[in-house]
Amino acid sequence: MGSRLFSHLEKFLGEWRLEVDDAQQGILEYTPDYPGPGVPTWRAQFDVAVTANDLYAELRRRDLLRDLDAASDAPVGGGIETAAVTAEGRTHEIPPFTGDGAPLAPLERQIHVLVPGRVWRDFEERREAYAERRYGESP
Repeated sequence: MGSRLFSHLEKFLGEWRLEVDDAQQGILEYTPDYPGPGVPTWRAQFDVAVTANDLYAELRRRDLLRDLDAASDAPVGGGIETAAVTAEGRTHEIPPFTGDGAPLAPLERQIHVLVPGRVWRDFEERREAYAERRYGESP
């Protein structure tokens, strides 16, 4: 199947990057703000909470494991999700928007559950503490 990589830009408040390999080992990196001086990036390694095979099958069922053309007039603002999925020795780039909309949006929950809840909670707590220090308020 090959490793799978998902990236997400979170409504201008941060960016996360998730990588899952064939052995169901995951790495999540999270940057809670625009990247730059003084902005941390946190990293966690973990056993994938649920099998990624169901997500892989859904990507195939939705015909996303092929060359997709990005929309030329993508919306501005809000979160976006992209993916580079390696399957059968080939990497497929899934853009945030195509002519049919946001192809990964219906799969967001399936992507998120790959990461154990304790990892998401830890990153959320760190993000809140970062925002308090940097901006004087929580997101």
